Amino acid sequence: MSSVLVGVGWDVLTTTGEDFDPHVSALVTDTAGRLPSEQHFVHGDDPNSPDGGLAHSGDHVTGQGRASPAGPRT
Repeated sequence: MSSVLVGVGWDVLTTTGEDFDPHVSALVTDTAGRLPSEQHFVHGDDPNSPDGGLAHSGDHVTGQGRASPAGPRT
């Protein structure tokens, strides 16, 4: 595998109709399954892993019909 692209979309709550803004993050672990450092916790405020192998493409508040601006990464 050379790359993976994950997108997240959502709809407003059907029970109340109120908007919400979920946040997505990822952990980059070593071969033993441990987190090498806090910089390996990738999220909107810290969007890149130290080696550049993982990048968070940003926060899209509404979740409606928008693909990642970063596109596929290799």
